[in-house]
Amino acid sequence: MAGLSGKSAAVIGLGALGSVTAELLAKSVGTIVLIDHDIVEQSNLERQPFYDKGNVNKLKCEVVYEKLMKRYSKIIIVSRAVHIDQQTIKEVNADIILDCTDNFETRFVINDYCKKNNIPWVHAAATGSIGVVVPFTGNYCFGCIYGNKKKGLTCDDSGIMIEVARKTAQIQVDEALKILNGKPCTQGMIRFVGGVIDTFAIKDGCNCMGRKEENVQFTLSKCTTRAGYSAKPSKNMKLNLGKIKEKFTTLIETPIVLVIKENDIEIVVHEYGELLFKSGTDEELMNKIAKKVYSFKL
Repeated sequence: MAGLSGKSAAVIGLGALGSVTAELLAKSVGTIVLIDHDIVEQSNLERQPFYDKGNVNKLKCEVVYEKLMKRYSKIIIVSRAVHIDQQTIKEVNADIILDCTDNFETRFVINDYCKKNNIPWVHAAATGSIGVVVPFTGNYCFGCIYGNKKKGLTCDDSGIMIEVARKTAQIQVDEALKILNGKPCTQGMIRFVGGVIDTFAIKDGCNCMGRKEENVQFTLSKCTTRAGYSAKPSKNMKLNLGKIKEKFTTLIETPIVLVIKENDIEIVVHEYGELLFKSGTDEELMNKIAKKVYSFKL
């Protein structure tokens, strides 16, 4: 967990899928935000093994919180019994969101919020013997798959198989950890059916990523007067240091300069756009970090 102790993840929906996802995440990240406004019902017990008879009529988020705190006392766990809508989603503060909900209205709320705020998220759903996982990091969005129809595979607990939920949760968490570690995640839809895993490509079908003018052009070069590398944008710009501070581990903060850390690399971030990489030799990784920083321009 050491490498991700400074990272946070929010799990929205704590049914059969979400409760397993939350526990798997607790083994790896430093902070987990648990979100679900439902209570445990008697009918949940057969399909949601995380809960037992003593949990009936208790809030799912509180039950998961208490059990995870006993098992993983060194991490930070936040429990929130709220219904996610266009307003409450704004209160979710995490490096990544994992969708384990059971309805499309909530998924589109998550999609719109993450797309607007450049937050990666991983959708997962399971029913019967089928599980689906889709990581979203900016190449396409939920609308590219389903348009505005708001229908498709759901996490209907009445038909979900426990082993399918566990396998789907494991795939979802694996993809989330790739993203948090700065590694490439799977591009497309991952589908799990009866032990067979397939991946299907997704194209930008709703022009959600078509705003080319938002992509910042920059040059990465090795510094001649000091160790390290620098990145400089090709046009004058101003960075949103407040947003950058929220999304990266911040070591030093001033009104016009931040020193952040990503993948063990320290980066000096100037408000006007210049980045100084104080350590690191992997230019591909530094380019990726620079693109992420530049996504928070004003």
